[in-house]
Formats: sequence, C-alpha cells, structure tokens
Amino acid sequence: MLSTDFDEENIRDEIKKSQDRHDKIAKPVKREDLTKTTIHRQLAKDFYYEQPYFFDEYKNWWLWKKNQWKMVDDIDIMIEFDRYFVLDTERGAIKSTILEALRKHGRSNKPKEIPATWVQYKSKIYDIKTGETFEATPAFFVCNPIDWEVGESEDTPILDKYINAWVSPEDVDRLYEILAFITVPKYFIHSFFSLHAPPGYGKSTFTNLLIKFIGESNHVTTSIAKINSNPRFETKNWHKKLLITMSEVNNVNELTNSAIINNATGEDPIGIEFKGSNTTSDFVNYGKFVYPANKLLKIDPDDGFGRRVRTVSFINRFEKEKDILNEIPDVEFSNLAKKCIRIAGELWETRRFTGDLSISERMNHYQEVSKTPLEKFIQEHCDETDASSRIPLAELFVQFNKYQKEKKAGIISRVKLGKELRKLGYNMKNDNWESGQFSFDNRKRWESKMTVFGLKKKVN
Repeated sequence: MLSTDFDEENIRDEIKKSQDRHDKIAKPVKREDLTKTTIHRQLAKDFYYEQPYFFDEYKNWWLWKKNQWKMVDDIDIMIEFDRYFVLDTERGAIKSTILEALRKHGRSNKPKEIPATWVQYKSKIYDIKTGETFEATPAFFVCNPIDWEVGESEDTPILDKYINAWVSPEDVDRLYEILAFITVPKYFIHSFFSLHAPPGYGKSTFTNLLIKFIGESNHVTTSIAKINSNPRFETKNWHKKLLITMSEVNNVNELTNSAIINNATGEDPIGIEFKGSNTTSDFVNYGKFVYPANKLLKIDPDDGFGRRVRTVSFINRFEKEKDILNEIPDVEFSNLAKKCIRIAGELWETRRFTGDLSISERMNHYQEVSKTPLEKFIQEHCDETDASSRIPLAELFVQFNKYQKEKKAGIISRVKLGKELRKLGYNMKNDNWESGQFSFDNRKRWESKMTVFGLKKKVN
C-alpha cells in the first residue's frame, strides 16, 4: 500500500520533497542520455512528463486529471498517449510493448498517500488540523476534490432554514457535523448514520444535499442485499469514495452480514477484488455510511454495529413538494465549504458529535428507537410476565390495527401479523377457547382459535 508516514512538524518539507521528486521524475531525459535507455522507456517517461500516470499493485491505471487522480483502463491510457505521440498503437505488438513500458514506469512512480487531515476543494488542499492551504499536485494521491470554491463567509441562511425545519434544535448542529465529517478521507469517528422518519419528512432531500455538496464522483450507493450476497466485489465500489448511501430495505431483519459494515465503519481492513484483476488485497474504507430509513435495521443487542449507529430523527412532514436544492444558491454551497472546514477541524480535535451518548447508552438507545410498531404496541398494551398466558390472534389483530389507526399508520393483515409475532419469538398454535354458547344438555361449547402464547392484555 502507499505510504502514510508523515512528520506533522515538517509537513511543509514533506510536501516540497515530494513535489521535487515528482518534478525530477517528470523531467525529460537529455538527448545525450538516450544511450542509457530504450525508445519505449523514453516514451514512457516523456508521456509521464506530459500526462502524470501510475499503475498500482491491483493492476489499475490512474491518470492525473482536473486536479485529482482518476482510475482509468488501458484504452484511456492509450487514448491519452496518442494525443502526444504519433505511433501505430493499433498494431498489437507496438501497443503491447508501449503498455509494458508504461506499466513499469507507472508502477515505480506512485504518488504519496495524503495525510488524513487533508480536504480538497477544487484545486486547493485544506489541512483541517494545521490550517494550511496549498495547491493539489500529482505528487500526492488525492482522489476526492469537492467541486466548490471555498466561500468568504459561513453564512447559509436558506440552508439554515431547511435544516431547522427538518430536525429538532438539538440535532441541527449534528447535520452540519455530518456534512463536514463526510469531507474528510478518514473514518476518525467510527459511525453509521441513520436518518429516520416516515416518507415526506425531508431525510431524502438532506441525503441529496449531501450528494450535491460532496459530488457524484465522490459518492456511491449500496444496499443490504448487495452486501449480503457478494461483499467481495461490492466493497470495490467503496474504494476512494467519501459518501456511501444505502437504499431502504423491505425487511428490517435483512442485515445478515454486519461484519462487513462493522469493518468498513471501524477502519478495519476489508477485502477488495477489482474486476479483471487476479489479485485480492485489503484496503481501509473512509466512505461514510448514510442510511435514510423509514424503518431502522434490526440488530442483535450484542452486535458491535450498534455502538456505531447515530440516529437523527426528522420531525416535520412536508405536504407540498418543492425543489429545495435549487433554492439554495451556489454562494451558500461555497460558504458551506468554509463552514465544513472549521467544523471538520473541531471534530478532529474532539472526536465526538454534538449530543453523543456513551457507547452503552447509544446501543440501548438504538435498540429502543429501532423497535417495530408491533414491538411498541406489545410494550405499551400487553403483559409478558406470565409465560403461560395466551391471547387469540384475532383479538390481538383487532387491537393492534386500532393502535395503528390511532398512530395514523398503516394496518396489516392477520397473516403478516402472525409472521411478525413469530419473528419476535412468540409461539403460536391452535388452542381451545370457550365459545360462550351451550349445548342442549347445558354443557359449555369450545372452539379452536389460533393462539399467541406468552402474551395477554395489560390490565390498566
């Protein structure tokens, strides 16, 4: 992997040395030195002078374009090569020889990995720890420029209005902290953000705001299904991204491979395999996970995932659809960039978000807020203290849907209610109940009903 060793006291010297090294590599070989090389090696070096590139250990090509390193393929490399040299590169032998020379030169001239405190806006690097600012250069492996100029002030009145409408006052600062945290290419606070609310409360708009600010090239989407089914290839999409958004699940119990997310949000190495490469390796993810959810994922109370989840509840329903993002002028996004540089620096020092609970409190809080409507109904209206107690499913069905109507939530079928109860561990089977009627010989009549065991109606 690329080196990340930096002496912070001498970081300016390190920048100067790396830039001098790059300039030395890029400098063309003098005419009298041509006897010491081959024509293809000379072309590889001359091409680097015109267009910096490198070839990493995963067999991926990278080009320096628009103040950042971008992953490309060998076709892109040859297209760029043809811009500077007139050779018959369509011929297999010539193309193969040139590519081999480019691979060797590119592999031996990797840029240096950046310190974790560097955030890039346009062509400038901002160090959130030291406050220094300097131009991005190909001497360093910068991959995530955010395409906004940094503003002159931190004033964002229109954005402030919407953020204050979306969440409660104690969560306003947290939304700005999420914006700032995502800009930093390091997961220095191990966290997973769940934006929680019913549809129409603004959580998806905030997610789109994150994407617009960070930029599509710094963003990728994933899903629980992809993580569960093929994590080895899914993780490659997270490589060198700042933001990873997750799509909503149909079933809150779908998270069966939480270890991958635990590793990705905890700075532990995760496996990566690039398409077309026979090599596998590990990388440390820094793309921040954001999950806008109507329903929170169910997790085991002992799962380490729970210690990382921060939930932010969106509190107001917006009945009228508006194109909010287009109402925010570009100057506010520039000012937001300035604000995020300051906030990111503060987060780097404190290593906590506003209102953060302790780990145990956070885990208990998540277990509480992630309860399904059925779990909340049982907690409020049922008694679970007697294992021998029972209640007919039909009666529970009527009472639960009455509860749902009071909460202005959707009702569910008896079949679905039964499935949800089984998921919660309740035993159900047909059992005999008095019918309330008598036979001709005055004996009680009984009828068989689907019965839920371990529950009874709470006595007020």
